[in-house]
Amino acid sequence: MYGDIPYEEASLSTNLTPHFNTGEEVYDLMIQDLDDALSRDLSTSVGPIPANDDFVFHGDMDNWTAFANTLKLKIYMHQTNSSRAAIANAGMTALLASGVDFLDVDAGMIDDGASPPNPIFSNEVNQSNPLYEYVIRKLNTATNLRMSTTLSSYLIANSDPRRDAYYEPGNSLNQGDFNSTVGASTIALVKINASTPVYFMSREESLFLQAEAQLRVNGGGAASKALYDAAVTENFSKYGLSAASLLAGAYAYPVAGTFDQQLEAIITQKWIAMFPGNGFEAFFDQNRTGYPRISAVPQSSPSYVPGEFAYSVTGTTGGLFPKRIEYPLSERNANPNAPALVPITTPVWWDN
Repeated sequence: MYGDIPYEEASLSTNLTPHFNTGEEVYDLMIQDLDDALSRDLSTSVGPIPANDDFVFHGDMDNWTAFANTLKLKIYMHQTNSSRAAIANAGMTALLASGVDFLDVDAGMIDDGASPPNPIFSNEVNQSNPLYEYVIRKLNTATNLRMSTTLSSYLIANSDPRRDAYYEPGNSLNQGDFNSTVGASTIALVKINASTPVYFMSREESLFLQAEAQLRVNGGGAASKALYDAAVTENFSKYGLSAASLLAGAYAYPVAGTFDQQLEAIITQKWIAMFPGNGFEAFFDQNRTGYPRISAVPQSSPSYVPGEFAYSVTGTTGGLFPKRIEYPLSERNANPNAPALVPITTPVWWDN
């Protein structure tokens, strides 16, 4: 989201002014680090196996290996719309051909229901879900996270039961319309509590990544459909819901469709499944694929298409969407190696 960042020197405690690697260098270095980790012979490890002090997989190294493979796939996928598309496609092709295992469980901080219980989060100060901790407890406002017309309109238009799983009852706000005259008491709030899990990568995200990789490398078809169906089903099941009727109807994977039609189906459902905590991944996906589509009209227009992204009602960037995060003042003041500021509407390298 920034572009260039410190990487090679980022963890050197004696260096308070690390140099910035280019974004392309960072992606290559991450692949090198993951390959190094994956090359290790885990059978030679000594010492006790981590248990509950491993909050993610409780010492299951097979899951950590699968996570590393899937993270590699994600790093390649982020570069598919850049000048490094050939590198991305070669990396994905090699991964699929190698037959490695990809993540098939959730990677996150989740109460696994063990007995005796080992809850990850609790309703105590500094012990709850970080989003809840910041928005609800620190800011002391329960109305900051509200239902946006962007997602809610799509769910409602398709009679998707996740609308009621994601939000409390009430109305939606058009994107960015925080000055709306609609009474705050009638605006639906996001359902989140102190113990809501944090997913670093969910099982459905892994499946969506694999579905897109199959589409890009092998042309999609039945292989992509099976992964897509499994991903949508997994997300519904997290809320005790069934995806069967929608997968047979409005959400049916377009096996005989074009590349773009299949890609749009995958990315649209991935966008929905990333709610509420992993919206940053939808930022990457929308910018590199163009899905969900950008609306040509405001959400107040009768011709607005449900689910399309719309420019904020209170936007200040002249109708242009933000494309990056600016370096914070603390970094620019403390590190003379920090790059010059770039306009927030300038795409990062992977979006060029």
